[in-house]
Amino acid sequence: LKKAAEAKKFDTSGFSDDVRRQFRMVTESGTPSDKEKQRKIEEIGEELEKIYSTATVCHKNGTCLKLDPDLQGILAKSRDYDLLKWAWLSWRDVSGKPMKDLYAEWVSLMNEGAKEHGHADKGVIWRSAYEIPGDKLEELVDGVWEQVKPLYTQLHAYVRRKLAEKYGEDKVPTTGMIPAHLLGNMWAQHWQWIYGITVPFPGQPEIDVTNAMEDQGYDP
Repeated sequence: LKKAAEAKKFDTSGFSDDVRRQFRMVTESGTPSDKEKQRKIEEIGEELEKIYSTATVCHKNGTCLKLDPDLQGILAKSRDYDLLKWAWLSWRDVSGKPMKDLYAEWVSLMNEGAKEHGHADKGVIWRSAYEIPGDKLEELVDGVWEQVKPLYTQLHAYVRRKLAEKYGEDKVPTTGMIPAHLLGNMWAQHWQWIYGITVPFPGQPEIDVTNAMEDQGYDP
């Protein structure tokens, strides 16, 4: 905060674009000036990380499991629908519920700090790292989504059908959303762990596109 306050004293109008950019990054603070609020933000942040990293769930068989590698391993490797659902829900019960109110308080304090420095909320400061005006950033993201949406829609439908075949349409409807606990990852971020279920041509060799890409001028 002290460095940010000192940097704001400079008239950067005569500086190069690069130097002005560096000054803007130094002065782009969202930290509240109140020492007690600063302490509270740090304290809550540490508590959230602690809950997230140490949350433990216990199965009815007496086995107690942590997120990594235990629950992550279940989501990646198990094909037991009920066990997958238990792991997905249980971890959220022991982590999400204790974090809920703390996170709301943390966000409120962060937003207070941002408003103190002339921003609508902390999100404005985070998005400023992309150095794209707020309305243009949203427009850019929407544009990228529209480009990939047709492919994603087909991929989503294909994976949904394969999972329905595996677990039954009573558990995976062939329209609508895919149950998140079946995608091989606690946050459904990547689906490679269910490749064995979704592989389009089982028993066939994988396709190596290296030669075709090199022929089109791509580097290895």
